[in-house]
Formats: sequence, C-alpha cells, structure tokens
Amino acid sequence: MTEELIASLKSEAESVREQILVVRESHGDEPIDHLNASLEALEQRLADVENRLQLITYRAL
Repeated sequence: MTEELIASLKSEAESVREQILVVRESHGDEPIDHLNASLEALEQRLADVENRLQLITYRAL
C-alpha cells in the first residue's frame, strides 16, 4: 500500500511539474494575473505533494 501511494505521489508531482512548464513556456513572463495565480496554485500543489511524499517515505523507513 505504501509503495503504491509513493508511486502515485511521484506521478502526481511529475504531472504538476509538467503543467508548470507548459504554462511558463506558453506564456513566458507575461504579467497576467490569472496566469500568475495559476502558477502559484500549481507550485503550491507541487509543494504539498512533495511534502506528503517526504512524510510517507520517512514513515515507511
């Protein structure tokens, strides 16, 4: 179960990283409020996923 959760979180983190890259590449550094908000939300989601992954990995040890 733990291994499946870790794999799922790693996959989710990679997906979020890809979404961040797509947004950045398609819009560059344009100061568009809704894009900045989207990037911030994606970056926060990535941080949350990475934190959960670290916690679960630590507990599994």
